[in-house]
Amino acid sequence: MKQGLVSTIVSPQISTRLDYRDGGREAVCSAAGGRPAASVSWRDTQNSSETQTSTRNNGGSFTVESRFILPDSVSADNLTCVLTHPSWREARTATLQISYHREPTAVFSLKYIVFSVCSVILLCGFLTGCFIVRTSVGRLSNKIRRPKSHVYR
Repeated sequence: MKQGLVSTIVSPQISTRLDYRDGGREAVCSAAGGRPAASVSWRDTQNSSETQTSTRNNGGSFTVESRFILPDSVSADNLTCVLTHPSWREARTATLQISYHREPTAVFSLKYIVFSVCSVILLCGFLTGCFIVRTSVGRLSNKIRRPKSHVYR
């Protein structure tokens, strides 16, 4: 009896994202659920710090993730991740599209600061208005209460 080895090939799902860690930015490219593991790298990273991890999932598939630390001088616009896998005839690319926004915690904090400053300004304006009205009413009531005395000679 002849025995054979059956090997299945499963294409991975590709995704990209931008993470914020320790005040810095990391571009992440992932190939999830592939069998065998895909190869993931970044195009035109100019010798910057890039790390790759491969995790074996249940069922024998792999998730490969490449992280590229973006220096402040490097724009995150249109970074390209290059992936290869035996189920594809050619390498595939995934482009990291960035929407222009700051780190979520910074935006969240800025909203509270603006709200607080506006609230203090409004409160100061309200209290100043109350003081002016009270002072004016006080002067007016003093004029009404004290009639001018007539001095007869």
